[in-house]
This record gives sequence, structure tokens and C-alpha cells, in this order.
Amino acid sequence: MFRNSPNLTRIDDLDHWDTSNAKNMPAMFHTTGLTSLDLSNRNTSKVTNMIRLFYNSPTSKPSICMVGTPATSLT
Repeated sequence: MFRNSPNLTRIDDLDHWDTSNAKNMPAMFHTTGLTSLDLSNRNTSKVTNMIRLFYNSPTSKPSICMVGTPATSLT
């Protein structure tokens, strides 16, 4: 979705994102300029694929918050 967007440094207003039916999110934020992203309270219970979700991020330890985010289908 945002892959190969190195100038993307922030995403605001995630409260309106409905991720309840998302199943695949591979490389969604691959090669972006994001250094932090709050994904808490996003329903990811149906997601089965998050491979390389934040691959090639600008920092080796991006601040990603997924506390309270169900991801029960991941294997």
C-alpha cells in the first residue's frame, strides 16, 4: 500500500482505518520513511501474512506500537 514511499514519514488519522477484514499485509510499509507508527487498536485478527511489513525502514528499530492489536491468525 505504501511500499517504496521513502518520503512518507508519518501517517495521521489511523482511527478511520478499518482493518477488520484484512488478510494479507506483506511489505505494506516496506521502504518508507516511517520511524514510528501506532497500530494499536487496529483489528488484525484475520491477518495471516505480515512478512516484511516494515522491511527496509529508515531505522533498525522503528517505534511500532501494536499493543492491544489482535493478530491471532498469524502463523
